[in-house]
Amino acid sequence: MNASLHAHLKDSHNPRTLPVLSCYHQFISTLYEQHSKETIASQITCPPSQLLNYDLILFIGYKNKQVFVYSVSHSQHINQKAPLIHAARKLIQSKLISNKHSTYSINQISDQSLQATFNKSGLNQFYWSPFNTGKKYFGGLLYCRHTPWYRSDEEMIQLLNYHYLFLVEQHHFGSLKTSNSSKKRTVKYLSICTALILIMMLPIRLSVLAPAEIVPQTPIPITSPLTGIINKVLVKPNQLVKQGDILYQYEPVELKNNYQIKQEQLQVAESRYKTALQNTLVQYNNQAFAQQKAEYELAKAQLNLAKEQLAFIHVKAPKNGVILFSDTQALIGKPVSMGERIMYLSDPNDTELSISLGVQNFTPLKKGNEVLFFRNAEATTPISAQLSSISYFPDVKPEIGLNYPLRAQLTLNDNEFKNEQVRIGLQGTAKVYGEQVTLFYYLFRRPLTAARQWLGL
Repeated sequence: MNASLHAHLKDSHNPRTLPVLSCYHQFISTLYEQHSKETIASQITCPPSQLLNYDLILFIGYKNKQVFVYSVSHSQHINQKAPLIHAARKLIQSKLISNKHSTYSINQISDQSLQATFNKSGLNQFYWSPFNTGKKYFGGLLYCRHTPWYRSDEEMIQLLNYHYLFLVEQHHFGSLKTSNSSKKRTVKYLSICTALILIMMLPIRLSVLAPAEIVPQTPIPITSPLTGIINKVLVKPNQLVKQGDILYQYEPVELKNNYQIKQEQLQVAESRYKTALQNTLVQYNNQAFAQQKAEYELAKAQLNLAKEQLAFIHVKAPKNGVILFSDTQALIGKPVSMGERIMYLSDPNDTELSISLGVQNFTPLKKGNEVLFFRNAEATTPISAQLSSISYFPDVKPEIGLNYPLRAQLTLNDNEFKNEQVRIGLQGTAKVYGEQVTLFYYLFRRPLTAARQWLGL
């Protein structure tokens, strides 16, 4: 249906004169000095009349995936819904227009409404000059007038088109792509979006990080058996001890003096008791005898107590284990009361993981959830554990703040204990696994929470 390129072209007898060439060079120089798209589009649609005779030029391209008129000759404001503009856009979208330089007459337009629109404007001859690089199709210029086109007009249009195409490509005007490439691009974007959505919907286990420490599971408290002053500490913190080993001792002077005093008091009470017993042979006084006997029994009991206290000068380990306390110098010379806790004794293999989970990181957890403990001293080989207890009440630690105490049972074999990879007091970071969530929630849980708090929702 397309007409041949030179089918409607006629020879022109107008030679190229020096003024025309001068006008051409001045126009091109002015065009290359422009830097904005709007100015370039306006200049392209308004070449000097000395170069080309035309009635109307429309610069047509793509914008937002639709045919769009960038500029019209001698018009600053373009109404895309105007009848002539709409007719030109519809003509470009028709099968009549190709991506090659071509001339058309109004008789070749089959759409009667388009013919009527152009007839009203007095335009019946068209020349389509596309901006085509071979890979991209940037639209083009639709030249309109009421007289036929000549070969000289074609030569000038193609000469100008060379510069126009460079500027259009340089300033990134929207390209008219073929329907196949547009479909491929749409399919590509849809595929990428679908893949991202599917990836974001992948299930992943929610996890939180919290500071943790290996602590004894059931430590035995070593309490003070009497009131006194600690004189010497014979063990060091985290030292292995055996049953019967002396842990610490009290100041013995006061206890020994007390024992000697109780011995003397017992002798006095015994002497009075014997005297009262002899007096009953002469004159029986039941009340005086009973009083002396009671004082004698009391003195005997006090001596036994002093003897037992003297035996507690050396506090011994009740069983084998590791002795736990903070500082030796802090205990020496310290006055303690009976029942006051001095240190702990624990089995080195009876350990568990103490986790301090901040309230801001809290997530629903259940007993039996997997826990990985990364030690600060060896972060490449985590120790596995299982969550054993979750506190319902938060605790306060100076370095952490408000936190929920958690306990986890370590799952270790005998070799790990022999290699001393786990010791009481080791600190690190625990990774506590929770329930299954989507990857989107896992990645954007904190930003969404911060946004909700910032917006007050």
